[in-house]
Amino acid sequence: VLKIVSEVRKKCITVLDESTVTAIVQEQLSKRPLFRNQKKLKVFNIRPVKTDVPTFQIYVNDPILFGESDLACIENIIRSKFDLLGCPVRFSLIKI
Repeated sequence: VLKIVSEVRKKCITVLDESTVTAIVQEQLSKRPLFRNQKKLKVFNIRPVKTDVPTFQIYVNDPILFGESDLACIENIIRSKFDLLGCPVRFSLIKI
């Protein structure tokens, strides 16, 4: 059990590359964009923050329009490309 906990801990403290994360999410969202109230939700940049829990600052056009399902979609994109199994993920939305 301690070996698994140690592996998860290593995954959680790994800092991901900002340009790689942003490019992956933007590529996937260009194929399948997110909309709310007929307004396209835009992601301009995603900055991983060095913390104990993987945290991402997401620079967007309108943070109020981003709901749980939209953030879950972004989380799924990130998890599909990076090994974050067992790690919680946090998001902070910032308006540009």
